[in-house]
Amino acid sequence: MDRFCPKCGSKGKTLIKNLCETCFWDQRVSHIPNNLIVKLCRSCLSYLQGKKWVRIRKKDPNSVALEGAINELKRNITIPKDTKILKIEGGATEWNLSGLPKKVVLDITLTSEGASSSLKREATVEYITCDFCQSVASGKYEALVQIRGEEGQLSEESRKTVESSIDKFYRNVLKDRSDITEIQEKDGGIDIKFLTSSKARLFAKKLSEITGADLKETAKIMGTDRMTGKRHYRTTISVKLPALEPGDLVSFKERIFKVLGHHRGKLILEDVEDHKRRSLSQRATADVAKIDKTDIKRVSIGARSGSTVTILDLEEKRFLELPSEKISGDLKEGDVGLLINLDGKEKVIRRQ
Repeated sequence: MDRFCPKCGSKGKTLIKNLCETCFWDQRVSHIPNNLIVKLCRSCLSYLQGKKWVRIRKKDPNSVALEGAINELKRNITIPKDTKILKIEGGATEWNLSGLPKKVVLDITLTSEGASSSLKREATVEYITCDFCQSVASGKYEALVQIRGEEGQLSEESRKTVESSIDKFYRNVLKDRSDITEIQEKDGGIDIKFLTSSKARLFAKKLSEITGADLKETAKIMGTDRMTGKRHYRTTISVKLPALEPGDLVSFKERIFKVLGHHRGKLILEDVEDHKRRSLSQRATADVAKIDKTDIKRVSIGARSGSTVTILDLEEKRFLELPSEKISGDLKEGDVGLLINLDGKEKVIRRQ
């Protein structure tokens, strides 16, 4: 007796699990949706996945529409456990007047019981504005980072450090997403508005690790949601950069150090004589004193005579005599060094 398909009655066909190929695959694709709807943001090309907007690095709207369609298919697909998706390919087939894709066709390959089958599904692309871009357009922000110097004004070196930190944060953390809605120079410093407090805190923390800045956070109630009763806050993070910058000379425990910078909140110093490095915690920096530029003079090392050395003040063009022990051992006649007045005590070190 010829075998037949109990569902459609066809005879003489290859059976898979007692069903002809057509009926077998019809069962497995019946819950694979057609006429999918993919929603893209017209401003940033994010796509909506359920209730969440997803942004990818791709700038090509055709690629974004395809990825959105594939993910929308996977989110809504229902297939038996013995059936697997082998691959999904496809691309845009129709475009609107702006050149943006308005229809995507997916080519889906399924495999089950050693057999495979292909089918097509269509997705329509709709364009709206995501919540994020709506907030940016309306000027909304959840957190404000205020960056100031020790005396309010940011030095040129500190300003460069802040600008470099913003660029790195864009590239490495935000991934080109505009969570920063505004950057403004104000009161000698820089104010940065963030859409979310979490990103603002992360940026402030990273800047503090680089510069050793002090952080202070405050929150202000901006209103209450009438539906949920939840309070809405605006966070302000004050970032106060220290007076010490790379290249500064400082005194610490009666020795002179050069400031190399900050790392993870610690001040990194280098002894100008033995070149050994030290890292100081925030608490220990209270004993560090910056040497004023008026206490530093360029001098030329002259001849040694007994226990003294003659030096030439290159600014005032006058000769001085100092005990040889006040001259750094690595300086010889003809070298240019720095004469430093440290609490009334003079010391000549190699020019930094």
